[in-house]
Amino acid sequence: MERIVMNLDHEWQFHRGDVAMQTVNSHEDSYSKCKAGAVTGPAGKTWNDSDWRTVDLPHDYYAESSFSPENLLSHGYRERCNAWYRKSFLLDEDLADKELFICFEGTAVNAEFYFNGSLMARSFSAYTETVFNITDRAYFDGRPNILSVYIKGLETEGWWYEGAGIYRHVRLYAKNKLHIAHSGIFAKPVLKKGTKNSWSVEVQTELENSAYESAIGAIRASIFDGETLIDTVLAENISCAADSVKAVMQKLSVSRPTRWDVDHPKLYTLTVELVQNGETIDRETTRIGFRTFSIDAEKGFFLNGRPLKIKGTCNHQDHAGVGVAVPDSVQYYRIKRLKEMGTNAYRCAHNLPAKEILAACDEL
Repeated sequence: MERIVMNLDHEWQFHRGDVAMQTVNSHEDSYSKCKAGAVTGPAGKTWNDSDWRTVDLPHDYYAESSFSPENLLSHGYRERCNAWYRKSFLLDEDLADKELFICFEGTAVNAEFYFNGSLMARSFSAYTETVFNITDRAYFDGRPNILSVYIKGLETEGWWYEGAGIYRHVRLYAKNKLHIAHSGIFAKPVLKKGTKNSWSVEVQTELENSAYESAIGAIRASIFDGETLIDTVLAENISCAADSVKAVMQKLSVSRPTRWDVDHPKLYTLTVELVQNGETIDRETTRIGFRTFSIDAEKGFFLNGRPLKIKGTCNHQDHAGVGVAVPDSVQYYRIKRLKEMGTNAYRCAHNLPAKEILAACDEL
């Protein structure tokens, strides 16, 4: 069975502000709360959140805040505070032999992540992913799994509006013990020397083995133009030691591809498959393009050998009405409108952008 990706954006319980918790005054209490799965309060498994508000992600609770001249001007004079999110979900027993990862693509500003009463990770940036393994803490027997997030919304990373909350997508990945690592594919198209339009595509795949014994597999990399196969390569008998990550390098060849250009942004599809005993057990796809660029001190910027004036805009990630919790459709709409206005370059200020922004730029 290939990987399963579950969307965890829906039906979170949300509480604005901190929660008063009982002070630990006994040795028994302090001893118990330090054990795995025994965290108390909103991060715990038994906390009653039935009177909390139900929200869907992405969510920026500062965008809903009231205004006051006493508040931080960088955050639009919005009322600032910390907050809690909690989500309950079931996992099928068919997933009990899989490796499970949860990925928060963006939480503002700093955050603590708890799963079934255990602290799993901390984030100190509003703009980077937080990924952690829940395999050893998950329930598959009908008991609900509890995911809790404490947002430290009073902290700041920048001098601009950063919002607060779980403002990008949350996904759960269920993979085989031997799998393609998270964000484990890097593809680099390179124009071959001495040719006008003959390319090699260097593909590095990180193979991860979460089992307690070594495993052997094969990696097949393929490039498609729509449904037409352009080239494919297979690396066989790859041995990956227990509890390790192994990088595998491959090269594909593409002759006379249509160049990616700002006016005609042609994209191709790269598919990487992990094969074991003749069966595909993991698969990931990404889009790539073929283009050259150079910069000359006298003549300026060249794309695919032709001079091009860069007409760019500087953009913060927030949007009117939703703060930093920008829907995917709005990300695409903004890039489309900027291009219609004559823009051909996009500067992200001042942070790592959402992957949907990069996908829209690639496509448009």
